[in-house]
Amino acid sequence: MTIIFAMSLATIVTLIALSLNTAVISHQKARLEHAIESAVIAIGLADSGQTTTTATQLTLNDYREIVTSVLSAFFPSSYHTIDFTLDPPIKTGDPYTISAEKQFDYILGGWLSWKNIASTSQFKLGSKIGVDVVQGNIEVALIMDNSGSMFADIDTLKDSAKLFINQLIDNRANSEQVYISIVPFSYSVNIGKQNLSWISDALAADAQQYGACTNYRYPNPPATEIIQNAVVPPLATQASNNSRKFPGYASGPFAPCAETPILGLSNDKDQLVAKVNQMVASGTTDGDHGIIWGWRTLSENWQGVWQENTERPLKKNEVKKVALFFSDGSAISNEREIFLPICEAMKDEGIEIYTVQFSTANDSMQACASNDAGNQYYFYANNQQQLKQAFSKISQSVGFELKLRKL
Repeated sequence: MTIIFAMSLATIVTLIALSLNTAVISHQKARLEHAIESAVIAIGLADSGQTTTTATQLTLNDYREIVTSVLSAFFPSSYHTIDFTLDPPIKTGDPYTISAEKQFDYILGGWLSWKNIASTSQFKLGSKIGVDVVQGNIEVALIMDNSGSMFADIDTLKDSAKLFINQLIDNRANSEQVYISIVPFSYSVNIGKQNLSWISDALAADAQQYGACTNYRYPNPPATEIIQNAVVPPLATQASNNSRKFPGYASGPFAPCAETPILGLSNDKDQLVAKVNQMVASGTTDGDHGIIWGWRTLSENWQGVWQENTERPLKKNEVKKVALFFSDGSAISNEREIFLPICEAMKDEGIEIYTVQFSTANDSMQACASNDAGNQYYFYANNQQQLKQAFSKISQSVGFELKLRKL
């Protein structure tokens, strides 16, 4: 009986050891894979979502420090024993891989070795994760301050905007992947001669030659009504529908609003660049009108309204929507009542908002941006070179999606 009990006990101990180690190996394998997945995502965010205005390219050592930092979070006491190999992205948007190997101790490893079930008391686990950086279809509203304070820097803003357009379109596989609207604003937004039917007022012929600028849809409305009805399309048929049209006034040289008319979503690079070249600095900084009209160029409610492309904007589940808002103003009209609530309403609709603040500090710009706590969507540019770098960085990062592959 003693011999039988001893043999049975040895078998039981072996089965327990195998069961425990099976569970441990599965757990440690999953933990190592999660660590590597987190590391590759961290690299993607660091490479494509930096908010720094410097042009410094991340080095291999930078990538390795990111991986080490993530591994230490998953394995605080033993991360230094993990051997990993990193094939970093050559440039933003390129695929990359990380492979890692870690040694673990078997539970009852000596027993398993003695029973010739394991050759050693330790085992190694490896994991390799590949990342493809995918650029999806996007619609972008480029909302730009054309107020008089930009007089000395308007050419730099034009260069930055054209760089943004060129990079965004040229980095896509085909022109259908990206559509961009141009929304210049100062005291208000010029909707252009082609959209004069949206105006409820009977403007004189000489006031229409440059288009027309708009005010809020309702006379002296409460801010909540402006926000709730911000993307209700204008009706241009019957007089009874004038409440959905816009009060208008003259635009053009010496008028108090933007001289350059708005451009709805377009994928024609020459048309977009030509519109940017038309921008002129004049008037005051009413970013509340700018952000509202930027939203209208992206809102699916306005599909079929824009003459530039009647099939755009697409529904929000069909395309990623992004707004880039630029201003040099120390204050934006109706910041708390209208501007910031509109920013929040846009974000609630799934629109990502990047803000570029130039020269003058304004906390509302940071509050308007998406994920402002992490500062991934807010840029501060203190000079012309930093302004160009900010636009360039956003064009490289916008629309990137990381797709992981276990290898």
